Amino acid sequence: MKMMNTENQANQVATNHSEQLIAEVRRIDAADCAAIGAMSKSWWSQKVKEGIAPQPVVQKKRETRWLLREVIDFWKNYPNLVAQAQ
Repeated sequence: MKMMNTENQANQVATNHSEQLIAEVRRIDAADCAAIGAMSKSWWSQKVKEGIAPQPVVQKKRETRWLLREVIDFWKNYPNLVAQAQ
């Protein structure tokens, strides 16, 4: 039984590590960026234009993408940004 718990813990650690690695390289579109914070795509686009939200890492004619890690960091810090602006 103890060995099974150790295996489960090891699997959980490996899964968490994999998710972190994926977040470092995964690219998402504006709709997903906005949805993470329960905002609209136009709100997100305005924050990018103002230089508040992260700039896209891919910007082509029909494809604009942001790094998931940067977007997550933005949303984690957004309450602080709002507080500083007031």
